Amino acid sequence: MNCEKMLNIVKINDEKADQEDIIFENLEIMEFLSLSSLRSFCNGNQTFIFPSLLWLTVKECPQMGIFSSGVTVAPYLNEIDVGEGTIRWKDDINTTIQHLFHEKLIYLALSDYPEMKDLWYGQVDQNLFCNLKHLVVNKCDFLSHVLFPSNVMQVLYGLEELEVTDCDSLEEVFDVKGMKSKDMLIKQSTQLKTLTLSNLPKLKNIWNEDPHEIINFGNLCTLNVSTCQSLSYIFSLPLCEDLQHLEMLEIIYCGVEQIVAMEEGSMVHSFNFPKLNKLKLFCLTKLTSFYRGKHSLECPSLKDLNVYRCDAFNHLDMFSIEKLSCNLEKLAINCTDLLEILNQENIFQKVQTLYFHYFDETPTTFLNEYFHTIFPNLDTFQVRDSYYETLFPTTTGYLSMQISKQINFLMVFELKMLKHIWQEDFPLDHPLLANLHELYVMNCPSLISLAPSSTSFTNLTCLAVDNCNELYYLITSSTAKSLIQLATLIISNCEKMLDVVKIDDEKADQEDIIFQNLGGMQLTSLSSLGSFCNGNQTLVFPSLTTLNVEECPQMEIFSTGVIVAPYLTEIGVGEGIIRWKDDINTTIQHLFQEKVHNISNLNSFVKKKSNLNSYKHHNIYIHELVFAFFCLIFLMYES
Repeated sequence: MNCEKMLNIVKINDEKADQEDIIFENLEIMEFLSLSSLRSFCNGNQTFIFPSLLWLTVKECPQMGIFSSGVTVAPYLNEIDVGEGTIRWKDDINTTIQHLFHEKLIYLALSDYPEMKDLWYGQVDQNLFCNLKHLVVNKCDFLSHVLFPSNVMQVLYGLEELEVTDCDSLEEVFDVKGMKSKDMLIKQSTQLKTLTLSNLPKLKNIWNEDPHEIINFGNLCTLNVSTCQSLSYIFSLPLCEDLQHLEMLEIIYCGVEQIVAMEEGSMVHSFNFPKLNKLKLFCLTKLTSFYRGKHSLECPSLKDLNVYRCDAFNHLDMFSIEKLSCNLEKLAINCTDLLEILNQENIFQKVQTLYFHYFDETPTTFLNEYFHTIFPNLDTFQVRDSYYETLFPTTTGYLSMQISKQINFLMVFELKMLKHIWQEDFPLDHPLLANLHELYVMNCPSLISLAPSSTSFTNLTCLAVDNCNELYYLITSSTAKSLIQLATLIISNCEKMLDVVKIDDEKADQEDIIFQNLGGMQLTSLSSLGSFCNGNQTLVFPSLTTLNVEECPQMEIFSTGVIVAPYLTEIGVGEGIIRWKDDINTTIQHLFQEKVHNISNLNSFVKKKSNLNSYKHHNIYIHELVFAFFCLIFLMYES
């Protein structure tokens, strides 16, 4: 009892053990109490014989799915005590343990119990799985082409959450066709609320026939489908009538051509998903329409509409523009959408997050003249997969006063041509700079300047830069002095960066740079970084408690000036390793010297090995010459 890590009572340690019976000749009583990890009595297939067993108690062993995989003989046992005076028995020990397991089961990871294969595709008792709420199916090689055959479907109506991932053979999830063949007269309702399907390369259908007539999936709230390249559609047409509680639909990296399959001879259809608040469609290269036939679509609760890399699909065409939800808070648009949303001042009043995708050039006119009226409450602006060289050129339009006061979060991703976020002569008193709270810049390989040299980011709290290989420095010392609110700084994979802070003022050495609120800093995979700052001024970090420096092989010193960081007592160097030696500079210097020493030792080892190989080759050459000489003498003697 109370052995929480025990998996088995008997462990097989002999390959030939399965061939031999194990006999407990005089064992009369067994009690297993509060064994939270116990899976079985034995993990092998051999026969167990209990000729004297009269009493077996199994209580609070929630993971025990079977007694043993082999034959169990207990001729006098006809009941199992499960606690609190409750006695259970079903044919034999194994069957009884399995029934107990299934009845109490709320969560099940099917891959943990491969012995369920025969049960899963056999005759299933109606009482089994009656309490199961959450089922996870991951890498289950024993599955056939259907996950839920008709016999299992009937006992899983209480299931609320289903996750199916990495099952290479799976072609269908629900066998509706098999259920229809049983002539069910009463339409059943499932409790399924969340369905997740991921990395199922052969999946062709979620439902192999339309379930509308016999099964109601009306409780489905969340559907996530990703990396299912053989799947051509999601819903059948009649099924949509039942999806009145659907709140979130996400489809990512799939072969889907349409969301709802078109039926032959179908007329104009009206789709209404009254509770749908999030629709996310990512990287669906074959998607051409929501429904190929004539239709209208209404989603009055929609708040998040995010469509990305669906090149053949115009997502705003799904809706008549006047019926697009006035509750929309997140929206993705591309250059072809601009004409459709111009002069729609009352449609996007609540949009707080805007994603810009696939723009060939900066839409300056749109930003200046329409942006602030169409999106008056914008808070977050993300720009991705476009071909600007400068995101914000010098402007004197409305952008300088109206929309700029609203943007608190700016995210710039995957702009291969981008050289400047702000043009070098961009107004330094611009509210877009002063009001910005968070700035994320990632995968911009041509970026040469994060901001104009004297920019002030007085409200910036988080700055993260990743994979910007043309940046030689992050910010100037003038900009660094303005970062009084900065709390988090993350820089990674910028291979040409020499310093984080570059001195841009001859008098800068006389002034301290104070990062008043900076609590965490991470410098990772910066192969050319020599120091945090290349000047002699004092750096003050009154709030810094976390510093990670990983894979920065050229970083010889943090700064040549004085460094004040009273609360920093360690530096993370990767893989959970912590180092500290007196202060920041001393620690960085020690780390650098260790690397130099290790490299020196490695070079010495390589040189010695090279010399040894040279010596060996030299000896072989000498031996060959000696052998040739004696051969020549022998030939001369013979002649």
